[in-house]
Amino acid sequence: MWDYYGIIGEKGQAPLINKEASMLSLKDFVPRARLNYAENVLFGHPNAMSDCKLAIVDAFEPASPDATPIKRSLTFKSLTHEVNILSNAMRKLNVKPGDRIAAYSANNAETVISVLAATALGGVFTSVAAEMGPIGVLERFEQVSPCSPRSSKSLCYPSSTMLTTSMKCYFYRQNRR
Repeated sequence: MWDYYGIIGEKGQAPLINKEASMLSLKDFVPRARLNYAENVLFGHPNAMSDCKLAIVDAFEPASPDATPIKRSLTFKSLTHEVNILSNAMRKLNVKPGDRIAAYSANNAETVISVLAATALGGVFTSVAAEMGPIGVLERFEQVSPCSPRSSKSLCYPSSTMLTTSMKCYFYRQNRR
């Protein structure tokens, strides 16, 4: 199956599967395999590094009902470039494999870029939408104890704009004591 789907990574030495391990614990079920999710998403297909094939089309709901939605498109090449920029910034912040990165963000291109940047470094990513409210966001983030929180500049809804910068600073200080 690994070869059939063209998975990028290392299968490891035989036996590839630990028959005594539960499939619920993938790291124990396939103990010698090494792969990177971001690498497979960005490079494991025919459109990798294409400057004309679209990877993401992002549309933002306008702040007022009369405004036109803002659209943003990223090609596979531009997506890879954005992921490289963010993963390099995370690396400078000393993000390591296994670190938990949390985002307070909408479902948008920045969140996808964050997922790929975090997983490119071996990090674990989680995100929370603003719809959960401040208490829900705090409870979720406390569960995962993120080391590198990330937020959108703002989240726009038809009648309001919610800034998220203060959340980002709170978690940065909380986890750097």
